[in-house]
Amino acid sequence: TSVVVEHPIETPGVHAWRIKKIMAGNSGTRARLGVLIRDCEMDMDYQGPHFSNRAFFMDENGNVWNGNAFVAFGTPWFDRNSVVTLRLDREKHVLSFHVARIDSSHWQTLLSSGKATEGPCVARIPNMPDVPLFAFSQDLYAGSGFELSKFVSSEPDVQGVAMLNKINGREQVLIDQMCEKEVDLDDRRNKRLISMSSMGGTASSMGGYSHFGTSTAFSGSVSSLSRVGSVGGKSVGGLSLGGKSVGGK
Repeated sequence: TSVVVEHPIETPGVHAWRIKKIMAGNSGTRARLGVLIRDCEMDMDYQGPHFSNRAFFMDENGNVWNGNAFVAFGTPWFDRNSVVTLRLDREKHVLSFHVARIDSSHWQTLLSSGKATEGPCVARIPNMPDVPLFAFSQDLYAGSGFELSKFVSSEPDVQGVAMLNKINGREQVLIDQMCEKEVDLDDRRNKRLISMSSMGGTASSMGGYSHFGTSTAFSGSVSSLSRVGSVGGKSVGGLSLGGKSVGGK
């Protein structure tokens, strides 16, 4: 026996619903809870290759399935008074399962008021298809009894998402600017190295030190100063200062 809700879950946001097992079947643990794409045959076994990527559910033994493909281990819920909470996040494309035991006919009121908890998340199915999905329950051997809660939906935080995107955008702009500055710095450094290497051929030395922009070289001590070249067409030795020649003291 399969029961599928009439209207699909297709709007953005997070959608949650709960199912309580009020009667345990006598013919084994073959009940399933989950969602499916509504092109499935109603009374076929959803745990088959035909339903791969079409039916997503957790069985009473706590095994989680995508059609006939095993996904994860959850928590068994075949006992009477087991309450399974299913939560479908359409933004993150994740279906999660929570299991608790609530022995009260007012279980929905207890959960909504916070006097009872839905229990921990026992399993998740990621990468859910972005198509309308229908909640379902299935009991192949029948005999089980279920009670369904109301569906509770929360709209996505549009403003919060926009703010996060804006912050992330600012971070990306800053990273891009830093990368551009680094590239520009490397370019200027390379140009400076090329310029220095091209000037190396005009370098002269003076007393062990190098200087640029002159073609005259000096060597030796001050007392034995010699000059190679000419000044004004006359040799250094022929110049005189104050009546005395530089060459002959």
